[in-house]
Amino acid sequence: MRATKIYIKELKKSFNVRHTNKMMRLSYEFQLEMAKLGQLSDNAEIDDQFKAMTKYSHTLIDFPVQILNLDEDDENKLDEMDQEELQKLDVRIALTVQGLSKREIDNTLNAMDESEQSDNKSVKEEQHD
Repeated sequence: MRATKIYIKELKKSFNVRHTNKMMRLSYEFQLEMAKLGQLSDNAEIDDQFKAMTKYSHTLIDFPVQILNLDEDDENKLDEMDQEELQKLDVRIALTVQGLSKREIDNTLNAMDESEQSDNKSVKEEQHD
């Protein structure tokens, strides 16, 4: 069984990320939840929006807990993280499970940052109009 070691600075620990079918399935489920939230329309019912956001918030914690087999103390540390940073951590873990190189993962995370900055710029421009 292949594994990749990653260091999680927020937990001050290194972990072996296994490349098993179970871990792949968990990473796909995480990415599916992330995609569902991204597709949620502003026109959706407010209850549906908050249910989806709440479910995703739990997924952001549950995913690394399952993949890295974290204890309750580490789970609580994740829960205290900024949601954006936790999402980046989860994406990093998911892509590691899927066998991407460190460079490919860094490129993906940089693209996420650029997209977010672009979105924030568009919102600011709309507010000034």
